[in-house]
Amino acid sequence: MTETKTATISKKPKFKLPSIVDLLQAGAHLGHKKSKWNPQMKPFILKQRNGIHIMDVEKTLVGLADALAFIAQKRQNKQEILFVCTKAPLNMVMAEFAHKVKMPYVTRRWLGGTLTNFKTIGKRIRDYNQYQQKKAAGELEKYTKKEQLTMKKDMERLEKKLDGLVTLEKIPAALFVAGLKEAKTAVREAQTMKIPVIALCDTDAAVREIDWPIVVSDDSLGVLKLILETVKQALD
Repeated sequence: MTETKTATISKKPKFKLPSIVDLLQAGAHLGHKKSKWNPQMKPFILKQRNGIHIMDVEKTLVGLADALAFIAQKRQNKQEILFVCTKAPLNMVMAEFAHKVKMPYVTRRWLGGTLTNFKTIGKRIRDYNQYQQKKAAGELEKYTKKEQLTMKKDMERLEKKLDGLVTLEKIPAALFVAGLKEAKTAVREAQTMKIPVIALCDTDAAVREIDWPIVVSDDSLGVLKLILETVKQALD
């Protein structure tokens, strides 16, 4: 963990949180099989039902409120949060949301070194954006057709790799992660760079490694949509 919560948030703003009924109807409380659990999640598990761990949604709301206050503070300071989800089909929901709130995102494949080697990644982002600016200004016409075609192909390949990172001008102030298992490299890089991580934590999560855990099922589209709809308040 990278920051103490008391030092990070001095006053919590009020947000409209989902009700307990909303969370239960979405299936936010449904964890994994007991055999797949991480003991670190014990404080957040209410009981077992048919071999499935059931999470305490009251603690979900506490974690969500804390995370919202943290996100709102970063937004107020005009800092960017990088949204990360490479777990299909949740990644499509994350990409749509991040695009809507104008935040950078990774929803295809995490590029190793995105955070730990941002100097190189940042240069590639600038190269891509400069190409787009030249294209919009008609400055590519001075090159031969062969050169233009080569540049176009290079930039198309780069765009696929960069995904939603093209707006990221500097290292983000935090990561928001859905699908921790798939995003383990991203989380590891964030920890190395001391970047706080907000994450949806299911019953198999190493929750102590997450700065701002939101304890919910990480397999449900409905749950992710519900959480993101709530997060949007902190970004408006």
